[in-house]
Amino acid sequence: MTMDHDQNFKNLIVDYPRESVRFFAADESEAVDEQTRIISILEEQLKERLCERFRELDIPLLVEWLDGRREALLFLP
Repeated sequence: MTMDHDQNFKNLIVDYPRESVRFFAADESEAVDEQTRIISILEEQLKERLCERFRELDIPLLVEWLDGRREALLFLP
């Protein structure tokens, strides 16, 4: 199985969501502190073979603050 650059970027966003928000969405990251919870919402497409694993679409992140606010950030690599 080979991965392309798109898949590598998606993996980095999933593995490092806080850093990704700071890098790719600087304006939005100003409201994100260390207590803000960032959850990756994985979307996986059906595949022909079970051994194939990849994220086909966008990378949605759910951002939750302690005061109950919630927002979704969507990365479209």
